[in-house]
Amino acid sequence: MCQGRQEEAVELLKQELVLDPLRPLEYMYLAQNLRDLGRYQEAHVALGKALDLNPNQMMIYEIRGEVYLAQGRPQEALAEMEKEPEGWPRSWQGACLPRAWTASRIRRSPGTSDVTTSG
Repeated sequence: MCQGRQEEAVELLKQELVLDPLRPLEYMYLAQNLRDLGRYQEAHVALGKALDLNPNQMMIYEIRGEVYLAQGRPQEALAEMEKEPEGWPRSWQGACLPRAWTASRIRRSPGTSDVTTSG
């Protein structure tokens, strides 16, 4: 998506959230657009609101990991990618293959040799 359209998407999502602030999915979309625009702090704020509304949504942790990765913070990115929302059985981890793939890619990245993993 071109930057002008992403700016437009951000504004439309913000307007939507003013009308209905209880929509975690829209906060996630907002965060993804903000990440792509390099507006990382705003993306973190949007993800915080999404987590407040739905702390068990694994995709929020994945997007937050992607924001950290875009910021050049692989340790925080990996920590987010490896989080398991409360109440999710460990056996469901395999259902999140994109998250697992991204986490494995982070672990193999230069400068992350000191990253500890939880598994």
